Parts: sequence; C-alpha cells; structure tokens
Amino acid sequence: MKKMYTVKGTTKVGDKVRLFLTSEEVVQEKPSLTGMLGNPMGLMEKMKQDAILQQQPDTITIDLEEWEKHQYKINDVVWISVEPTE
Repeated sequence: MKKMYTVKGTTKVGDKVRLFLTSEEVVQEKPSLTGMLGNPMGLMEKMKQDAILQQQPDTITIDLEEWEKHQYKINDVVWISVEPTE
C-alpha cells in the first residue's frame, strides 16, 4: 500500500525525528447535497471522524540522518509505503 501524506509538523527526539502527517487523497469524490440531506447521521459521523483525525495526526518516526538528507518541513508531501513481510 502506498499513500500520500502532508507533513504538518516535526519533532526531534534524540537521534530520531517524528513527522506528524495528515492523509491526502489524490482524488476526492464531491459530496452531493441530496446525499448529505438524505443521511444526516452519516454526515455527523464523518464530521466526528474528521475532528478526531485532526486532533490526533498520523505519525512516523525516522532516523535523524534520513531527516537531514531530505529536510522534511511543514507542507511537504511525502509518500509512505507499507509492505507486508514474508
């Protein structure tokens, strides 16, 4: 799985750097007005989920050398790849 994220903050912790990320969708479906009016509980649930994700951003910790090589900063776009081990 490969996903696009935007860096929202960085913190140095010893010889590691923690990146705070928000998920970015390459293509987003435009919400329809009738869909929102037809399912108000679904809209409330989505708003609740978005609020939780804003308060607790995704994080990833990388080595200081990796951070120094790329100098990730706020609003940089990064791709994170997660692959299973076999």
